[in-house]
Amino acid sequence: MLNEPYATKKTLALSLISSLPYQYYNDSPSIRQYTNWELIDKKTSTKPPEPDTYSSVPSQIFDLYDAVFRLRNEEVVFEKTSNEIVAELRNPVETEVFNLFSPEEGKLMAKHIASVDKALVISVRRGANVKIAIIVDSPTSGGRFYHVLVKAEENSVSNIDVLSLIGEVGSGGVSLTNEYIIDKGSTVNSTLISSRLDNGVFVGWRRALVMNEARLSYKTIGIGGILRIQDESVQRGDGSSGIYKAFIFSSSNGYVDYITNSVNQGEYTYTDILVRGAALSGKLYHRGTVKATEQARNSVNKLTSRLIPLEREAEVVSVPSLEVDTDIVEEASHSTDISSISTEELFYLQSRGLDISESIELLIHSYIEDVVGSTNRLFYEWLGKELLGSLNIYPGRKAY
Repeated sequence: MLNEPYATKKTLALSLISSLPYQYYNDSPSIRQYTNWELIDKKTSTKPPEPDTYSSVPSQIFDLYDAVFRLRNEEVVFEKTSNEIVAELRNPVETEVFNLFSPEEGKLMAKHIASVDKALVISVRRGANVKIAIIVDSPTSGGRFYHVLVKAEENSVSNIDVLSLIGEVGSGGVSLTNEYIIDKGSTVNSTLISSRLDNGVFVGWRRALVMNEARLSYKTIGIGGILRIQDESVQRGDGSSGIYKAFIFSSSNGYVDYITNSVNQGEYTYTDILVRGAALSGKLYHRGTVKATEQARNSVNKLTSRLIPLEREAEVVSVPSLEVDTDIVEEASHSTDISSISTEELFYLQSRGLDISESIELLIHSYIEDVVGSTNRLFYEWLGKELLGSLNIYPGRKAY
């Protein structure tokens, strides 16, 4: 299916929607289906949504980027462009996109392919070094489907921030599928940040093909409402790498399902996945797989997950998986830890005059900073305010 024209894919997707399951069992290391598909299906319906309410982004933030794109009303607004990239909207029926996705993967992907009429295609020129922001606006009802394809040409560097920050008004659903084709010697740093209050839905799907000596970095911040984020990559070229770092948070009514799948296919390839998360009385799941194929000799394969239940009512699940098909590897390891915040940490913070709620927020703030960094204080202060405002942590909660 990778080389099929998009018209063929769309026709196939329409015919498969009613018959496909949402997720095949072999799509994850667990046969249990954790995702709340009924709610996601409702919030990604194709009915016309009400007028959108857009997230507020300070204009100074735009100065941090060479190019800014805004996804709204199923359209793409070119807020700012750069000579180092070629950005265009493509009609998928006329021009092949979705190189890394197939409608046969499941009902959600079939719905996505059948619903998208235009894709944002960004080609980063050879040797360029660019910073790109993609701002995703959420409808107040109904669903929106967007697709972004990034082609990073040889020896280029792309820093791409995808921001979808919605408060109480954003109770509709957004499905964003994002593919990366990373050419020889290039670097792509992709940061996805999504926060929701109440029952707003965000479905994110990132998939990357990483060629010889190329580097991929996924950074993910996911704060509920209802989130399903799936990050995947194939390190196909020799010496290529995929590094994932994430913080996920489920609020009182949250339902957060984060999936990471990485495959090393070349010699001396490298995968390192680190996921941290915390949950109040909501549901928080991380499922992850690292696989080294027979060709992945001398590869490094690491997966670490640490999730924290902040209340006894929280449902927290971590399902790591490691598959190694070669007997010549540098490292192959996976670990998981589900435990409460240590009493020593809480005691230390409370001895400085903070209550339990403030202590937990400070710790979570440090997790967020560890993922996104704080090289630009303006961006980090604005981001931290937006994210912490959606945590729904109140004084007096019965934390562990």
